[in-house]
Amino acid sequence: MKKLFIAVKAWWEKISEEAHRQKVLKHERNIKREALSRLQAREFEGEIYLCFDNIPILQEMDLAGGVGYILEIAREHYLEYRLANDEIITVQS
Repeated sequence: MKKLFIAVKAWWEKISEEAHRQKVLKHERNIKREALSRLQAREFEGEIYLCFDNIPILQEMDLAGGVGYILEIAREHYLEYRLANDEIITVQS
């Protein structure tokens, strides 16, 4: 009986490890798919931007700056985009 219990326990651990591995792989695939669909390089008003969910974040020429500068510029572009589009939504509603 003890051998059967040990065998079942070993089988269960193997199945649990495989299930965990599959869950981790699925999560990684989902993150990769999300990154591909949510982060893009797009054109707005004749300029190329790094975009998140189709919202322009960084202009191509801004990518040469330091991290603090890039973050500041990204926030400015995001704010400008949201304000412009929120006005459109408000007017249309």
